[in-house]
Amino acid sequence: MNKPNNHEKHINLVLLLWVFGAFITSAVFSAIIHEVTKGLPPLEVSFFRNLFALIVMLPLLLRYGLKSIKTKKMPLHIIRSLVGGLAMGLWFICLKYIDLSTATMIMFTAPILAVFLASIFLKEKITKYTIIALVLGFGGVAIIKNPMNMQLTKFDIVLFITVVLFAITPLIIRKLSLTESSFSIMFYFGLYMSIFSFFTLFYKWQNPNQIQWIELIALGFIGTIYQFVRNEAIAKTSVTIVSSFQFTEPLFGTLIGSVVFNERIAINFIIGGALVIIAGMISAYGLRRKRKTPATASK
Repeated sequence: MNKPNNHEKHINLVLLLWVFGAFITSAVFSAIIHEVTKGLPPLEVSFFRNLFALIVMLPLLLRYGLKSIKTKKMPLHIIRSLVGGLAMGLWFICLKYIDLSTATMIMFTAPILAVFLASIFLKEKITKYTIIALVLGFGGVAIIKNPMNMQLTKFDIVLFITVVLFAITPLIIRKLSLTESSFSIMFYFGLYMSIFSFFTLFYKWQNPNQIQWIELIALGFIGTIYQFVRNEAIAKTSVTIVSSFQFTEPLFGTLIGSVVFNERIAINFIIGGALVIIAGMISAYGLRRKRKTPATASK
């Protein structure tokens, strides 16, 4: 049995950092959305998130030139923007009207659906390690979020629709990443979403105060970082691997809540968090075996 050399270990570590980085920024992103939508209409927040994200990317566009966004897949960029934009708008609405723990609990059925869809449309193989990781991860999240007292509302139904849209999004990104850079994927998403979401301002508008302006700018900045890191994670690994690790996101969110908002860590968090960590280790082990298989088979 060949042991992985230092170069292989370094590659695996880098891939894991991309994946975990995506979900850390996502947890921070969701926390800010939950806070800012308490005082502003969700669709207005969505518009400014996209506008400021686009502004953040303009210096990079000036530096690298128009060649950095040259594409032959404009229709797919538009589809990605429509699907991702609708998912974003509905997610912002849900975070305003649904308890954050309940919303994130239901949202994390999206990785399971994403893996299932990836096996159908992208022909990505589902291994036994992925299945075990998904089951343990989902169980861990359920224990952390303690959803026993959930009551289904119309916004929960909207959230289920959002889950489907978020499960479809990484499949489109994966297709785009075969020929497109992460920057071009982000740029066109920000561009089209700024245009699409602008028209929602006519539905409801409220002038942001100084604190809310800061939060909106932060959303644009952090949202851009999240998109870049997530796109890179999908491009460098697979939808299946990224979805397997997505169960760590509520763990990061709970840690942020504990440190920033002084939320108490209960015993259910400790037990559920342990399951999430074990799930991540199993998924990482499965990824390592998957990378070894071609080399082994060729001998």
